[in-house]
Amino acid sequence: MQEDLVGDEAEPLEWGETAEATPPSLEPRAVYRAFERLEDAPLQIFDTYLLVPSDDRLLIIDQHALHERLTYDALCADLQEHEYESQQLAVPLLLDIPPSHTKLLDANIGLFRRLGFEIEPFGGTTYQVTGICHLYEESKVPDSIYRVLDALAQGDLFSRQDFMTNLLRLTVEACRGSVKAGDRLAPQERRGLLDGFRRLRPPYTCPHGRPIVTELTLAQMEKSFRRR
Repeated sequence: MQEDLVGDEAEPLEWGETAEATPPSLEPRAVYRAFERLEDAPLQIFDTYLLVPSDDRLLIIDQHALHERLTYDALCADLQEHEYESQQLAVPLLLDIPPSHTKLLDANIGLFRRLGFEIEPFGGTTYQVTGICHLYEESKVPDSIYRVLDALAQGDLFSRQDFMTNLLRLTVEACRGSVKAGDRLAPQERRGLLDGFRRLRPPYTCPHGRPIVTELTLAQMEKSFRRR
């Protein structure tokens, strides 16, 4: 899902493109001109947003949306490898599946394998997860599997074209070290997120379609202080 976050009449910008001059607005806009350098870690405010200043604007990055996108991209890349194999768990995770969903799970064992979950029957309505993608955190795996099963039960929710993409979006929260809004980040963590942001390509949104970045321009600030 790609949204035009530049404006109603503007074409989406490619990384490194410069936006055409437009009348300044008091509201920040999401645009994507590359910044040259940042000598220190970006400033974090409200334990949620990273600030990246430049000569004529201030980029405001949502740390949670950015990290979700980075982990989603890493998950997609990992699961698309032909030689991908789950890491076996030392102690399998046991899942109690509602009776209404057991046939659905049995029919989609291969699909869960593609998502990075190795699942086997354990007896009755109990199943065991014996292996997971190395990007997943064990404690978050059961909730992700239940979420995927609920989505599969509503099969008409997903078009064939976006089916796997939508299911992968449901597993993002199972990824290790997920950064949330409200997490206070160390300087090296902020630098790491900014390095990941530099590597992104459009659309600049999280897997669920929320914007990752917006900007406050010098022109907007000067207008708000009645300097122009």
